[in-house]
Amino acid sequence: MMAKWIAIPVVMVLIMGAYGHPIEPSHPSEKKMDGEEIIFQDDFDDNSKDYSKWSEIYTDGEWEERNGRAEFKLNEPGYGTAYEGIESTEFSVLLNPITPLNISWDIITDVGSTGWAGRIYLEVTDGTNWIWAMYHRYRGATMFMDSNDEEAKYINEYKPEGEWHNLIQIYSDRYVIQMGGDSTGEIKDGIFSPGAKLRIRLYIADSGSQPGLYMKCAFDNILVTFEKPEAPISLIFGKISNLTAYENEMVTFNADFVVAIPIFPPSFNMYHSGEKMFILEPKRTGVITLHYIFGLFKVGIVNK
Repeated sequence: MMAKWIAIPVVMVLIMGAYGHPIEPSHPSEKKMDGEEIIFQDDFDDNSKDYSKWSEIYTDGEWEERNGRAEFKLNEPGYGTAYEGIESTEFSVLLNPITPLNISWDIITDVGSTGWAGRIYLEVTDGTNWIWAMYHRYRGATMFMDSNDEEAKYINEYKPEGEWHNLIQIYSDRYVIQMGGDSTGEIKDGIFSPGAKLRIRLYIADSGSQPGLYMKCAFDNILVTFEKPEAPISLIFGKISNLTAYENEMVTFNADFVVAIPIFPPSFNMYHSGEKMFILEPKRTGVITLHYIFGLFKVGIVNK
C-alpha cells in the first residue's frame, strides 16, 4: 500500500477509535433490542429509589418512587423559583450524523396538584452544554431550549395536561424533540461533541406565589438507546477553522473541536459541528487514518 502525507513534525499523536463502536458507557447496557443497544433505563417499577442510577440534585420538594413511577412534589415558593429533581449516572456513545442517540420518557403532568403553576423538564447535559424539553403547566404549552441558542421556543402552544410519551433524538449535527405527538422538526445545531459524557436530569420548577398550593407530577419509562451506524465512522477531536493544505487525497487543517467522519469508499464526507461540510473524493477506494498533532490534524488516504 502507498500512503500520501503532508509533512508535519510529529510530537504527540492520538489515534481515534473507528468503525462506529459506542464509547463504553459508565452505566453498562442491560440488553439489546431491535438492533439498538440499551445504554440506560429505569421503569421505576420496583417503587424504590435506585441510587446506582440517580442522585437528587434539587431538594426544595419531594422525590418519591411509588405507583411504578418517579413522583415529584413542590410547593409554590411565594417568590423566586423552587426546584426538585434527580440526575442520572453518566453515559457516552459516539454521536454521529447517521444514527441518533434516542432518549424516551413518559410524563404525567398532574397527579393531584392543588395549584396550576409549575414546569416539568427533561434535560440532557454534559455539564456545560444542554438540551431541555419542558411542559409549562400555567401556559399549557410544550417548549424546548438548548445551550447554543438559549431561547425557549414552543413545540405546541396549546397543550392540555395529560400523560404523554416523549422522545429526543440527538445526532452530532442536529436533534429532534417529540412531546405528546408534537415535534420540533430537525434543529440543525450540534450541541454535544461526539464523545461527550452525558447525563439526564428529571426535574420540576415552580415560581407560584401561593405557598399553600403545590404541583405534583410523575416521570416513567426512561430509556436511552443507541444503534451503531452501518457505515464505518472515525472520530477526531477538533473543529476545522481553516484549511492549510489540500492536495489530491490529502488535507491538513487547524482544529479545536470535534469532527466525525463517516467513510463511504471510494468517496467520503467530512462533517463537523459547524455549518460547512468538506467532501474529499479519493481517486481509488481506500481507508482514512487520523492523527492529532499539537492543534493540527493530519488526514491521509491510504490507497490500495
